[in-house]
Amino acid sequence: MKLTPISQAVLIRAPGLASGLVWNRPVAVRVQTPGEEMQVLPVYDHTRLAQMLILGAGLLGSALIWLIFRKRSNSKA
Repeated sequence: MKLTPISQAVLIRAPGLASGLVWNRPVAVRVQTPGEEMQVLPVYDHTRLAQMLILGAGLLGSALIWLIFRKRSNSKA
């Protein structure tokens, strides 16, 4: 049996610098067994989904707080 990981990579480099930031994330695993067809099994990243939901809730909450305090400060003036 042969297992091959498949990933996506994001490379961020600043112009003129030799170093940078590389972020890899798993996408799938390719499974090859002798005498059988190759299968590609996806990898579901539940942690990234949770991070996006937390980020969205934080942005929405901060926008609501900003709107509430903006209305209060305008009514006092």
